[in-house]
Amino acid sequence: MRKTTFGKHHFAALLLASLLIVSACGAGGGTAPAAKSENPPTGVQPAAAGTAKSEPAKTVKLKVGHLKSISDAPIYIAIEKGYFKQQNLDVEDVAFETGADMIAPLTAGQLDVGGGGISAGFYNALGRGFDIQVVADKGRVGSSSDYVVMMARKDLVDSGKLKSFEDLRSKKIAVVSKTGSNAAQLSVALKKGNLTFKDVEVVEMTFPNMGTAFGSGAIDVGFIPEPFVSRFVQSNLAVKWKGVNDVIPEAQTGVLFYSSKFAKESPDAADRFMTAYLKGVRDYNDAFFKQKGFDEIVNILTKYTTVKETALYKQMVPAGIDPSGNINKASLQSDYDWYKSEGLIKTDVDLSKVINTSFLEHAQKELGKY
Repeated sequence: MRKTTFGKHHFAALLLASLLIVSACGAGGGTAPAAKSENPPTGVQPAAAGTAKSEPAKTVKLKVGHLKSISDAPIYIAIEKGYFKQQNLDVEDVAFETGADMIAPLTAGQLDVGGGGISAGFYNALGRGFDIQVVADKGRVGSSSDYVVMMARKDLVDSGKLKSFEDLRSKKIAVVSKTGSNAAQLSVALKKGNLTFKDVEVVEMTFPNMGTAFGSGAIDVGFIPEPFVSRFVQSNLAVKWKGVNDVIPEAQTGVLFYSSKFAKESPDAADRFMTAYLKGVRDYNDAFFKQKGFDEIVNILTKYTTVKETALYKQMVPAGIDPSGNINKASLQSDYDWYKSEGLIKTDVDLSKVINTSFLEHAQKELGKY
């Protein structure tokens, strides 16, 4: 399996290339669902007895973007367990620093698959003609998977000064981006406390810097994902206060992207990729929520992700990924509506033209119910 690293130093060139492509093709406000072949995908399964055998699917080389994060687990599992090879897919995994860095190469067709959170910047890119499809779940919170939480200074919680959302008044709250999903989630938390952004001080900083800021008392509350949650608790830097699931149940935190070029020009390969990906999703759910094959999956994750401490996987709250890959469309719409109301999105985007579940539906049919 080939491996590449794609850092920020490539982004400017790819952005220019993608803008030239957009200029040549014409800007659009959204992405139409990919046209599917009238004939069913060839697949790689042998034909049933008494029927003519189909030709093996042609091997297709794909570039798949990832962030070395735990929510990328289905991709790593499908690589290591040979699910992509079973589908005659030669996958090259390409590491990125942020999900935003994938947008230009996805649009230019230099990356076939990627994934990450959806911010206001993503919708603005679509409004400028960038052509990307949202095709499956790649991270969400839930009652047993509340891996993104509002952490708080221990002294505030112990003293009773921070009990309810109303107590967020005048607090200094950290988010990784004021135009990202955590800011949208904070808006809902404030509303629950009859507050607005005018009642708090919101600051942007990276997750590692939030730990330092908690230690110095520079922030009161922060929106933080695993593994930083467990690490901050271990270091007595902060405590868990409210989960994002307490704010927005089943909030969608990450999605899988297809480049529209890949979806439209190679629908058969796109179907096959989704089948392999969904097998990885189900192995992930078996490991973390049913304790089936846990050690095997953890060994895979320590190889690919930034979390190398095996013991930490038993302490962390796992990221939720729907075992059927379904997307929480209402959660994405809620975030979009907030971005729009705050003036963070300049052009209207029709989510029904961005979300394409046809490949997921094919994989669900292939694999059956979980």
